[in-house]
Amino acid sequence: MSMLMTQPRTDIPTNVTATAEFDPPIVRPSGSGMGIKPVSLDEARLGASWVSVAGQLFLVSDWLPELPAERIEVLKRTMSHHD
Repeated sequence: MSMLMTQPRTDIPTNVTATAEFDPPIVRPSGSGMGIKPVSLDEARLGASWVSVAGQLFLVSDWLPELPAERIEVLKRTMSHHD
C-alpha cells in the first residue's frame, strides 16, 4: 500500500469557526481573593499593550479607585480614544 493518501480525509471537520476569547488586561499591583495573582508594572504594560495592539475589546476588571497612579496611566495610554 502506498504511503500517499489517494482519498480525501473525511474525519477533519470543515465547518469549524475559530474564535478568540478576550481576557481583560490585569494591572492590579496586589492580589485578590479570586486567585488572581498580582502583576508587576512591566507585566501590566505588556498585557494592556497586547490587548490594545490586538484590537480586542478593552474590558477593565480591576477596581479603578484603588489602582495607583502609574497603573491608571498604563490604562490611559493603551485604551483607544472615543471622540
